[in-house]
Amino acid sequence: MKPSRARRRTAETCRALVVEEEWSESLRRARRDHSFTPNLRIAWDSETLRNTTKEEHQEVVGPALAMHGHITPSDWNEYVSVKEAAGGTFNRFLPVTLNVVPMLDDDTFSLPALDVDDLAEAYAWATARPRTITLGLDSKPLWRLVRRYTRILNATLPEHQAVFIQRTEEQTLRVAACLAAAECSTTIMHAMLSAALSFVRHSVRSVTALVAAAEDGKSRRPVTAADKVRAVIRREGAIKKGDLMRAAKIPAAQLDACFPTWAT
Repeated sequence: MKPSRARRRTAETCRALVVEEEWSESLRRARRDHSFTPNLRIAWDSETLRNTTKEEHQEVVGPALAMHGHITPSDWNEYVSVKEAAGGTFNRFLPVTLNVVPMLDDDTFSLPALDVDDLAEAYAWATARPRTITLGLDSKPLWRLVRRYTRILNATLPEHQAVFIQRTEEQTLRVAACLAAAECSTTIMHAMLSAALSFVRHSVRSVTALVAAAEDGKSRRPVTAADKVRAVIRREGAIKKGDLMRAAKIPAAQLDACFPTWAT
């Protein structure tokens, strides 16, 4: 008996590159698709993805997901919710705030040299066969500090900030493993773990500052009916009056008072 087409597809190695100009647009559309963030978590955890809604059963076994995105602080505050973070979606990311990028035509600035050959060699080494990367003896004392640092963060930060950084320990180890692989090594040395911790700590500072600023802005600014309406329109785009009233949770009279053109 020949295997079905769906079963044969699971054995194939497929790669896909998806390009979105603005991450905020993806997050806005995700609000309408309740399966988006659960499937994102499943793919990130390398669990099997299945689509049973089509005539032909489809599945992806052992997905490997990498994601890189850009978003402004204002859009972050609009679309990245604490509720989704509490579900585990956003502690899988490593957000970092960026400083002003120097102009490329600035005579005092030049891009650093990049040895692409070394990166290509490291990638070939890492993908040639399955490898196990472990902590070196000299890095284990620092690893104990990393674990303690994570516990202290989770215990001391407000809950609406802590939900974003609950994988700090895991993320540090992941970054350190990437640094080891870049050196074609299966051992994470102290310098690699230290560099990884510095990067992850920067990410922790970035995300906690973003969340704190968002909460501070909400507490200071009174939310008017007009604010609610504008927020719904920014989020949903074109929308019917009835749907707008339900989403903004305001009565028709209040909507007409804020925007008289709706009443005509």
